Amino acid sequence: MDKYQIALLANVRKQLQEWTDQNQEIPHEEVYRFLHSISGTSATIGLHYLGDRSRELMEALEKNRKKPGITRS
Repeated sequence: MDKYQIALLANVRKQLQEWTDQNQEIPHEEVYRFLHSISGTSATIGLHYLGDRSRELMEALEKNRKKPGITRS
């Protein structure tokens, strides 16, 4: 694993830990930006599985946002 892959994974872990420590609801837009960033960066540095999964999660996030009864932050 090269230094860029290690750095991306470290940043992902750091963000997830910050969100966990906050113990609050994360705004939709913030989660979407996070996934979008992972998606673009991971494909560029050879972590294709991570990019694919991020895109899947972005799609699911958008579908859930459009469902009636889902509150938007």
